[in-house]
Amino acid sequence: MNVMDNTEKINFKAKRLEKLVNLYGEEDAYRYIDGNKQADKLADKIYDTPITETPNITKYHNKYILKSNRKKTTKKGDKNLIINTRVRKTVKETIRNDFSEEVWKKDKYNNIKQYKESINKMSTEILRDKSPDRESGRKMMMRMLHGTLPTCEKIDRLVQIEKSNGRSSTFYKDKYERHTNEGLCPCCLQETETVRHLFFECEHPKLIETREQLESQVQKAVNKHVDEIHISTKFVGIVTANNNPK
Repeated sequence: MNVMDNTEKINFKAKRLEKLVNLYGEEDAYRYIDGNKQADKLADKIYDTPITETPNITKYHNKYILKSNRKKTTKKGDKNLIINTRVRKTVKETIRNDFSEEVWKKDKYNNIKQYKESINKMSTEILRDKSPDRESGRKMMMRMLHGTLPTCEKIDRLVQIEKSNGRSSTFYKDKYERHTNEGLCPCCLQETETVRHLFFECEHPKLIETREQLESQVQKAVNKHVDEIHISTKFVGIVTANNNPK
């Protein structure tokens, strides 16, 4: 009987495999079969996992819930308690505000706070846009805003702090010391290389040429999104309102 059973099982599996191959192709069929085996192994692990008891959700749990998979805004629980399930947005807003208040207290953001009204609103839109095409530009903008670009001034400061504190870690010293150039701009070798010096003040011919090309690049970027509009690019290093009402 066992021999007959095994033969039937083998034939049954062979027919199912043939159907899968015809439906998905040989490569995908075998990949799906292997994936199902791994899924079965993971499913079997649940029997060895201890059962975790969780409390019933009540209206008092709202301040702890970050995400809910409920589709309705509210739901009646035991004893007709109304449970608000749309709390994630409020909690995220609270956390974001608390965190940002501490961050913006730092002195390095004084310029941004002082000239906030003069910053083009398009910059904010680009930072919030999630399009993959803008990822490299958005990353550069964020690093400039938060002062995390690896300029010579910054990496030299990190190396010197590590040396003076006598820390056991020598990460910055080992990785960056040969690149610090004592904090000087590697182009002109005259001034400390800060973000402002690199992008606005350095008189090296190549950097001047690059900055001149930025004007046309800005116009090209704007024209991809708004037709027949001209935004002045004469705002480099100048406090001026550049927000076009349209």
